[in-house]
Amino acid sequence: SQLHKGDLIIKGNEVFVIKNSMYVQNGNIVVKDNAVLIIDHATLVISQTAHYQHNITIRDHGKLKIIHAKITPPSDNYKIYTVYLLDFAQIEIIGSSVTGAEGHCYGNSTFSATDSKWPDGGGSWIVFHDYSFLNASYSSLDLGFYNSSSARIENCDYSIPHAHLISIRCDGNSSVSIKNSNVEVFATGFSSVFITNSSILEIY
Repeated sequence: SQLHKGDLIIKGNEVFVIKNSMYVQNGNIVVKDNAVLIIDHATLVISQTAHYQHNITIRDHGKLKIIHAKITPPSDNYKIYTVYLLDFAQIEIIGSSVTGAEGHCYGNSTFSATDSKWPDGGGSWIVFHDYSFLNASYSSLDLGFYNSSSARIENCDYSIPHAHLISIRCDGNSSVSIKNSNVEVFATGFSSVFITNSSILEIY
C-alpha cells in the first residue's frame, strides 16, 4: 500500500492513476482543469480523524473514473467524507463501491453509475443540484434531486440502509425517469417523474 499525506491536487491535462494497489490518502483530493483521476482495480482509503475533515472535489471539467474499485474510510476509523462535483465535472463508476461518502453535484456536472453501490454498507446519499445529471443502471444508490437536476435510472434496485432515509427524493423542478427498477420509497414535490415498468412501494 502507499500512504500520501497532504492534499493531492491533479490539474491541467494530468492523468493520475491508482491501479492494482491500496492508496491511503490523508488529505483532500482536488481534480480540476480537464485533469483525470483513475482508480482501476484498486482501493482508495480516505484517512481522517473527524467527520468531514477531508473531501474529494472534482471541478472545472475534471473527471473521476472508478473502475472495479473501492473508495472507503479505514475499517477501524469510520469517518464520513464529502465528494463534490462542480462546474461540468464528471464521475464514472463501473462495477465499484463507495462507502462513507456524502455526494453533492452542482453546475451541470454528470454522474454515471453502472453495476455499482453508493453507499455500500453505510454513509450518506448523493444530492443533485443546478442542472446536474445522473445516468444510473444496475446500481444501488440513495439519491436526492433539486434545483432543475435530472436523472435517467434503469434496471436499478434502491433500498433503505437506515430507517430515516428516503431512497429517492425529488423537488425543485427536477426531472427523473425511472425504468425497470424497484423503488421502495419515493418522495416527490414540484418535479416531473416518469415511471415505466417499475415497482413503487410508496409515493407521497
